[in-house]
Amino acid sequence: MLKTSKLPILSLIAIISTYFMWNTTFNEQTWLKSAGINGIQLFAAALSFIWLFGAYIRQTDRYRNFWLLLSLGMLCSISGSLISLLVQASQKVIATPALASFFWVFSYLFLLAAMVYKAKEIGAVFSNKTYLFNIIIYMITAIGISYYFLIGPLLFLPETSLLVRLFAIGYQVTDLGILFFSIMLYYHIQFQNEKRVLFFLIAGLLLQLISDSLLAYLSITGNYQTGSAVELMWITALLLIGFTGFYDDGVSKAEYKKPDNLFKKKEYIFPYASIILLTALVIYSYQWNFNALSGSLLITFLMVLGRQLFIIIKNNELMDDLKHLAYHDPLTGLSNRFSFIENIQMTLKQNANTRVALLLIDLDRFKVVNDTLGHHIGDLILVETAVKLRQVLDTNSQIYRLGGDEFVVILSDASEKTAAVSAKRILDSFQNTFSVMAYEIDLTPSIGISLFPEHGTTQEDLLKNADAAMYLSKEKGKNEFTFTMPS
Repeated sequence: MLKTSKLPILSLIAIISTYFMWNTTFNEQTWLKSAGINGIQLFAAALSFIWLFGAYIRQTDRYRNFWLLLSLGMLCSISGSLISLLVQASQKVIATPALASFFWVFSYLFLLAAMVYKAKEIGAVFSNKTYLFNIIIYMITAIGISYYFLIGPLLFLPETSLLVRLFAIGYQVTDLGILFFSIMLYYHIQFQNEKRVLFFLIAGLLLQLISDSLLAYLSITGNYQTGSAVELMWITALLLIGFTGFYDDGVSKAEYKKPDNLFKKKEYIFPYASIILLTALVIYSYQWNFNALSGSLLITFLMVLGRQLFIIIKNNELMDDLKHLAYHDPLTGLSNRFSFIENIQMTLKQNANTRVALLLIDLDRFKVVNDTLGHHIGDLILVETAVKLRQVLDTNSQIYRLGGDEFVVILSDASEKTAAVSAKRILDSFQNTFSVMAYEIDLTPSIGISLFPEHGTTQEDLLKNADAAMYLSKEKGKNEFTFTMPS
């Protein structure tokens, strides 16, 4: 349950207000404005570290590693901001030391490691992978846009050292990794208890990713200015990540609900939005040659087609599963009463000029077993009965479970002799006791037999007469088969 304290929200408001006041007050003193922003960023990171490390302390099992990785990431962010602030304060110039960039890159790597750890933790419980098509489509779109507008230009950024370019590219590559696991985590947390808490983490990471991308793009185009919205977004992102630790209650969230349907209606729309976005960017760039944007557009289009094909296949499989459930008994795997009613009518039509035998089987004293040993033992006996029937009857025999301990067998092109032989095989198969768990149970069947067309021309008459014959078998002492008496 979320804490009711308003401290994080009040802290966010206070820090944002301080940011605007500092920006306005020292707007003409660029280095001082930059140093102040670094100081505000340092304070936000320190506050978030306290909240995240507090969550780490509250945890008592293996899930605390997730909070440890987040805490280390925030600690690296603190180190980078502190180094940058000290350099700016001592030299009174705007500068980003290589050591500060080093710590910021490691901050990203720790955050990425935390996301990987969390996704692995949840994925071990929830194994549904149908969402991967959407994630791959989003990532292809993100990679294409990132390479075209950011990574590609950064590779050949003029008047910059190789180390600076590597750090800048490292941010973008790590951001793509964070985006991948953020989307994966988003799908997972739709169906488990940490949704509200981890929402702050995902929101913070995505806001951080956007601010990084804007910073890189503005730097490439030469439009970046200290005190822009980029720094404010970055500071807000740090605080949102910290909110995750503040609102965590210290209880492990190991129980996840498996969704009935992973995709909501909006999830079907988003992949098409990726195609629209890439198409618009290709048009905007005025470059119809094969590049990162057009390549991503082509791959995304093919992925969407593949996704639709996948959905069609899964829907067909689902329909087959539903049909199987409708026509089969889930306990024994035999065809059920509904299937029997359909098939007996078809069988009678196909064998209008021949005879059909109907064998109705009821287990003797089965209710006693259920009442004394429990229904779970009774269920195991029913499963074993289905196995026995499959073993002793030929492949042309149609076997059904009508319900309870009643089974029925349809024999096409049968005679009184073949029906008697099949019934005798069934009785013989029950001579061996049922070995169920620690019990040895003796059960016998009583069988009633009706023949088409002598004993009825409809499934109702045949089943009614077979039922009457089955009760005659019970009256004769059970473990018998009896034919329907001539009317």
